[in-house]
Amino acid sequence: MKAELLKHSLRDNRAVLEYQIQDGEMMDGLVLKQCKEGKIPGVLLMGAAYENGHNYMYAYIDKKETLAEQLKDVVTEELILNSFENIVSTLVRMEEQEINLAYAVMNVECIYMDAEAKKARIICMPGKKATMEEDELPNFFRNILANAVYLNSDDGNYVAKLLTAVNSEFELKSFLRLIHGLMRDAGIEIVEEKIEEPVVAEPVAPAAPVVEPVVAEPVTPVAPVVEPVVAEPVVPVAPVVEPVVAEPATPATPVMGVIPEDDIEFEPMPEEMNAKIERMNEATSAVQPTPVEPQPVQPTAPVPPVQPVEPQPVQPTAPVPPIQPVQPTAPVNPQPRITPQDAGLQQTKVPNPHLVRVKTGENIPLTDEEFVIGKSVNGVNYTVADNSAVSRVHCTIIKRNGAYYVRDERSTNCTYVNGEQVTPGTEKLLLNNCKIFLGDEEFIYSLW
Repeated sequence: MKAELLKHSLRDNRAVLEYQIQDGEMMDGLVLKQCKEGKIPGVLLMGAAYENGHNYMYAYIDKKETLAEQLKDVVTEELILNSFENIVSTLVRMEEQEINLAYAVMNVECIYMDAEAKKARIICMPGKKATMEEDELPNFFRNILANAVYLNSDDGNYVAKLLTAVNSEFELKSFLRLIHGLMRDAGIEIVEEKIEEPVVAEPVAPAAPVVEPVVAEPVTPVAPVVEPVVAEPVVPVAPVVEPVVAEPATPATPVMGVIPEDDIEFEPMPEEMNAKIERMNEATSAVQPTPVEPQPVQPTAPVPPVQPVEPQPVQPTAPVPPIQPVQPTAPVNPQPRITPQDAGLQQTKVPNPHLVRVKTGENIPLTDEEFVIGKSVNGVNYTVADNSAVSRVHCTIIKRNGAYYVRDERSTNCTYVNGEQVTPGTEKLLLNNCKIFLGDEEFIYSLW
């Protein structure tokens, strides 16, 4: 799922990122249900709605900071390994449950850090048309590693190992094993997340009431013994009255306009009675369909009892005006309260890899895939003409898969990165703000 398709909004006074299902597109209902119920650890809770003829899916993002915001500052080994472990573990769980990985929004602006749990949380938008490019996952991790500003005191070897894994044949489970190994080496605790919901069902089982039916049994046999004794003297009184009352009552009922089925047997005037039954049936059939509001009932309006009910057909047109004022207030009015993100997702700052020559303060953009530095005037990209310690072709800065490396070209006075010599013919990964010495000529590699 592309982050550009999401927009910030408010639902139930909570900040969300929502996606409108496009025409002809379908939601993956099973995956959406799992996300709504929190059945996939590492995925933000979700909701869904149907408004204005469109389906919406949305992820709750309130009170969380994006991974992009954390990467803008100097990062530590713990932050990189923890966030990578959370993200990769979540993707592995999705893969094991046969959930399309294209549902995951792989963008640092859409991955949120849970400050309380100190965990990274991704968004899953299960739209069935979502597709993932072949190199999308390795590119995601590669760009983070290549553009992060690292803490100088950290050993950058873990970055080199991660980049090597990303740049080779990438596979999620093997990448996760590498991350776990690096975390153990660094003494970082690995906390596996589990679904806790099934535990709620357990206390219901022992609550079955076994004793209650036993208490009710001794009470029931006592009551029926007394009741028949009281009822017997009352019975002879009732039948004496019944025959007297029933005879005059039966002819009176058909005259009152009430037509029970039993009274139809008495037909002193068959033709008039049938006419009355037909009229009453027409009246009752006209009254019954009115609550269902079908249009065919309207022609029976001349019957007097139906007229007060007729204003109800106007109600289908009445709900239309009240809905229109409500619709703009929900998505539109709250949006101005959402700071600069309401116009769209903030984009990550684009890195500008370059060297700073400390002696002169000059900024040297690394514009080529292989950027050669030396004393020579020809065959190099940057010439150091005023320092005899620099060889004619001293070193090469190489760009590969978004990362930069330095290779010493068997120079006389060697190449050093943060005080460590680069073995001639080998490459050394460059991290942001690292110091490069060509003999005694100092450069700083910077991304910003």
